[in-house]
Amino acid sequence: MMANGQQVTRSVGFAIIHLDKFFTIDEVVFAEKGDLLLLGARTLEGLNLTVDPRRKKLVTAGPLPAATALGDDLAGLHGALATSAAIFYHRQTGEG
Repeated sequence: MMANGQQVTRSVGFAIIHLDKFFTIDEVVFAEKGDLLLLGARTLEGLNLTVDPRRKKLVTAGPLPAATALGDDLAGLHGALATSAAIFYHRQTGEG
């Protein structure tokens, strides 16, 4: 469902995303001709990047927390662990 209420159907899958020296794996929606292209917040998290609105560019988000407080959303914890694992893999292998 689009923001304007229009319902569309698109293929989905997984992609390995390399951006400069950054690397992540994320779920993606495959665009069709005429669709807008965008990089989602979840992908930016996986790349450990954030948007610097002043400079209008992507910048490193900084260190990732090693632990989370008890009671936090388990899905959020799972996402943080997956992101940390991807970054650790990238740093260990030098791929990307």
